[in-house]
Amino acid sequence: MNHKHNLRIMPRDRLMHAWETSMGLVRDFERYQQEIAEDKEAAALFAKMAEDECVHASDLLALLQKREEA
Repeated sequence: MNHKHNLRIMPRDRLMHAWETSMGLVRDFERYQQEIAEDKEAAALFAKMAEDECVHASDLLALLQKREEA
């Protein structure tokens, strides 16, 4: 993929960015859960979202590590 500045964005770049973004979402959802702990329903939703996003982050990291080993 070519960028307007003639930089080539590689799949690893996209995977790394997605992994970093996913990890940020995990941290955000966990923080939201703690901030609104008195609202059990909303806190439980954020806890589930953090867990779900953690799976995505883990999958991205596994693929990144697999490609680094190759």
